[in-house]
Amino acid sequence: RFTFRLKITGTCKTSQTETDVFVYPLPQAFVGRDTIMCRPASIQLGSDPIAQRQYFWSPSTGLDQNDVANPIATITNTIIYYLKVKELQTGCENTDSVLVEMADTFIDLGYDTALCEGSTMRFNVGKLSNNVQFVWNDGSSGPMKTISKPGKYYVSKTNICGTFSDTIDISAKVCFC
Repeated sequence: RFTFRLKITGTCKTSQTETDVFVYPLPQAFVGRDTIMCRPASIQLGSDPIAQRQYFWSPSTGLDQNDVANPIATITNTIIYYLKVKELQTGCENTDSVLVEMADTFIDLGYDTALCEGSTMRFNVGKLSNNVQFVWNDGSSGPMKTISKPGKYYVSKTNICGTFSDTIDISAKVCFC
């Protein structure tokens, strides 16, 4: 509690007023740690409820309830949830957010195909991130690969969910322009 005094002095008279200002702590808003999931599943967000607090989650996509401290979220895609907590007695509000990422467990080089002599073919099998490694049959790494010769090509992707791979056979084709 802080007390402020205001004194106003004018040419005719002096006025003084006093007011108390109360500073309340923000309510705790805790949604949990950012999470990576390997397959669609349900998880519990948040923490135990506290009396005299109002909870509001957004978006409500996948939540069993959006007005409780610890809803169950059914995750099928990457999503960021936001929580607003309001202390009913003071009106103070606080917010927090959590990222629930759905890890990509799929890799696809496409159907076996042919490559015209003198041509190139480019593959892009995903996005580069700290949590994902791509390794090609020649030992090169990264999600993109350009080839110019027929052959069998293999790529593996490793992330928190495991290792996934695909193979493609590229045959030679004589093309006339």
